Amino acid sequence: MKIFLEHRRKSPCNLSYVAFLNEGRFSPFIWHYHPEAELTLIEKGEGTRFVGDSIEPYVPGDLVLLGGSLPHTWSSEQISPERARHRAVVVQFSADLFKGSLAACPEFQAIADLLARCRRGIVFSNASATAVAGKMNDLVASRGIDAWCQLAKLLDLLARSTDVRFLASASYVPSMQHGAQRRFDRALSFISDHLADSTLRLNDVARAVHLTPTAFSRFFKRMAGRTFVSHMTGARVSAACRLLSESEDSIANIAFTCGFGNLANFNRRFRLEKAMTPSEFRGQFLSPSNHRLQP
Repeated sequence: MKIFLEHRRKSPCNLSYVAFLNEGRFSPFIWHYHPEAELTLIEKGEGTRFVGDSIEPYVPGDLVLLGGSLPHTWSSEQISPERARHRAVVVQFSADLFKGSLAACPEFQAIADLLARCRRGIVFSNASATAVAGKMNDLVASRGIDAWCQLAKLLDLLARSTDVRFLASASYVPSMQHGAQRRFDRALSFISDHLADSTLRLNDVARAVHLTPTAFSRFFKRMAGRTFVSHMTGARVSAACRLLSESEDSIANIAFTCGFGNLANFNRRFRLEKAMTPSEFRGQFLSPSNHRLQP
C-alpha cells in the first residue's frame, strides 16, 4: 500500500462541504490524507484508528476531528458476520470555510480556535458524540443555506466541549514527499503484517524497504515522529486493547498473540502506554457506564 491524496467527493447539490455514510463489511487499511478537515463518527464497527503517529482502538461512539493533510485511516479486520458491519458518518470541509471576514466575527471565534487546534487530530468524549450524532446524520440530507448553518452550529457545539484529547504528538510533522511516503508506507504495511511475530526487529523492516538499519532508524523517526521501538510497542498495545475489549481470551494469550515475548514485558509496556494494567483496562473498557477510551 502507499499513502495517497484523497480527493473530496463532489457534493450532489453544490454544497461547500460534503457529508456521507461510509458503510461496508469492514474498514480496510488505506493510509491517506486530504487538504480538507474531516469529522468522523463511528456508528458501527471496531478496530484500530491511525492518525499521524497515534495508534488507538476505536469503538462505536468514536468521534474525531482531523485537520487538513493529516495522514490517517480507520482499519478493522473482517470478523464474524454478525459483528463485521462497519458504518461511519463523515463530514469533509475546507478549513477556509470559516476564515476571512467570518473569522473576525466573535460568533465564529470558537470555531476558528477549534480548527486551529485540530491540526494534530482531536478525539471527543462519548457525551459529545451522542450530542452531535443526529446533527451529523442530518447533514447528509441537508441542502442550501440551512446546511451551512447546521455545519456551523455543529462545529460551534464541538468547539465548546472541554472533554477532548489530541491524537498525533506535538512533534509529529507529516511529510508528503512521495518517494519517502511510499517507503514509509511499505514499512508500516510490513510491520502490520508481522506484528504478531515477537522476533520482528528493526533490521527486518529495514531490509524490507532496502535501507541499512542505521538509515532506517533515522528515516522512521523523521517520518513517524517517534522511534521504531515506540511505534511497535504502541501498535502491539493497540492490538491488545482490541482483544481485551472484544474477547474473553486470557491476558497471557493476548500478550503472545500481539507479539510480546513474555507476560511481564507485556504488562510493563501496557502500563507505560495506558497508565493502567491490562486487567484494569479490560474492566473499564467493558464497563457499561464508561466506554471512553483512556489517554
